[in-house]
Amino acid sequence: MSPLALPFSWVVAGLTVIMVGLLYSGRADVVQLGFLPVVVALGAWAYMTSPYNSFIGLVLALWLYAPMMRRIVDWQMGRTDASLIILAPYAVTAIALLSGAKALRMVSSHEAGAMLTYSSLICFGCLNGVLRGYGAAAIFDCLAYLAPMGFGLHLLAAKDHLSSIRQRIVRLLILHGLVVSAYGVIQFVYVLPWDAEWMREAAIQSIGQPLPFLVRIYATLNAPGILAVFLMVALLLTTFKKPQAFVVLAVPAALCLWLTLVRSAWGGAALGFAILLVLSPIRIKFDVLVGGLICACLLILGASTLDVPSVLLSRVATIFGLTDDDSLWARLAIIGEIVPTVLVNPLGYGLGSTGISTIVGQQDENTFPIFDSGFLDITYTLGWAGLTIWMLLGCWLWAALHSALGAPQSLPFTAALCALVLQMVFFNILVGLGGVLFFTLLALALPSRSGESQTE
Repeated sequence: MSPLALPFSWVVAGLTVIMVGLLYSGRADVVQLGFLPVVVALGAWAYMTSPYNSFIGLVLALWLYAPMMRRIVDWQMGRTDASLIILAPYAVTAIALLSGAKALRMVSSHEAGAMLTYSSLICFGCLNGVLRGYGAAAIFDCLAYLAPMGFGLHLLAAKDHLSSIRQRIVRLLILHGLVVSAYGVIQFVYVLPWDAEWMREAAIQSIGQPLPFLVRIYATLNAPGILAVFLMVALLLTTFKKPQAFVVLAVPAALCLWLTLVRSAWGGAALGFAILLVLSPIRIKFDVLVGGLICACLLILGASTLDVPSVLLSRVATIFGLTDDDSLWARLAIIGEIVPTVLVNPLGYGLGSTGISTIVGQQDENTFPIFDSGFLDITYTLGWAGLTIWMLLGCWLWAALHSALGAPQSLPFTAALCALVLQMVFFNILVGLGGVLFFTLLALALPSRSGESQTE
């Protein structure tokens, strides 16, 4: 451990206390202006002194808690569409791009070629978006794609520390999973004022109402979908630890996963656990089954205590009655409208034409703030070249599965990776926190560059 690791943690704790004090005293304006430069400076310090300990922890914490911090500041100052606080996770994660050259020298030529192809396609999309007039939105979108890839390259560069990095990330996910899940349960039974205000101002009908037991929880994040994805990944990766750790996280995390009402994440979790049960050694299969049974019993007890079975059952019923699912038909209608547009524009509409980046750029008839398919989103922005990313995803999954067959230590990461890629059917997981999770799992699931053995 770096000798500066302890001072770094004390500095973070001290700055957190100062920030809480400023918010308590009503000086949210100071937090709004100072948050971004302070955390970027912290990120640079952590990258230079403790790149595989403090830096990793800071990146994950920012992605998980910056949205909540933004809501608290907006609650005091008034809502703003573009917040400097939201830029913080992107800016700090982008520091990891400095590891790119080192990582590309250490990986195989196939892996390096795949990463270079991916980044080239994103840069092409950015240029296309800028030329179409999306400007700042295209640049923001480019950062949203490349920063997570840089974080994955940062992990790939640490070929001699694969085992310790895996342990570190799983411990962090368990810790943050417990905190985020606890906040989510509280949010369901008592919507905190900054969350309620944000829901009213954002006017997003799909997240329910800002009232107890009527909200689709999003916890410290900004949408039920990305919360469900994070919890799904955290649950699958806890099988890397002992069964006790799985049960400790599984109860609150699984309850929160249910309360998000995100069916694609439910299916992803089921797929991930199915892969674990099929490919795991007998001992791990037994641990997963026992842990799952204990978790199911406690989950039923917790759901009954919160009086939520009716909410869950109505959502589960739509899985078996898709013909009556209004959201499915609405999604299919949107896809039906967009597919012809994609087919007649082989170059795509460029980055900045979809997603949250449209908030900071110009909007026209070709911009879509919400896209209900990740695969279609990529094809819409990158054109027919986006099909190359589809193929890259398939190749990366194949390599991860091949690695898992030879090294059981890779299996939980591969299972989580497969579950995550499944979400691409419904939304784009290659940007933002989803992208950080994807490239983290990919880096930790690929064959070790230092000859990982089955008895690691």
